[in-house]
Amino acid sequence: MRVPSEVIEELGRSLGVEVSVVEGFVDWLLSDYLVRYPSVGLLRLVIDVLRSGDARVVRFRRALGINSTLGVEVNINNPLFSRLLTAVRSVVRALAKTGVIEYIEDLGVVNLGSKQV
Repeated sequence: MRVPSEVIEELGRSLGVEVSVVEGFVDWLLSDYLVRYPSVGLLRLVIDVLRSGDARVVRFRRALGINSTLGVEVNINNPLFSRLLTAVRSVVRALAKTGVIEYIEDLGVVNLGSKQV
């Protein structure tokens, strides 16, 4: 699945991370994660991003200032977890706008592929 470079660049700017970091994370999300879990809740996705040992995901977390997952509680009041949630949600929303994935925000559900009409 191809994501327009403008979308990747805008995500990099808005998240304050290098474009290559966003590219790697999006590649992992589309090529590895959502292939394995084609429908997943946003919170589950964020927890899996937090726990993943994949180099692309680790690089994404580090770019967001999460150098170690040991001090990150799965709690919306934890500033590092909240930052990760916000970043992952931004990526998901941007990808949904391109039609690469479907994001049902009211339910917090991410689906691989676009909505079927």
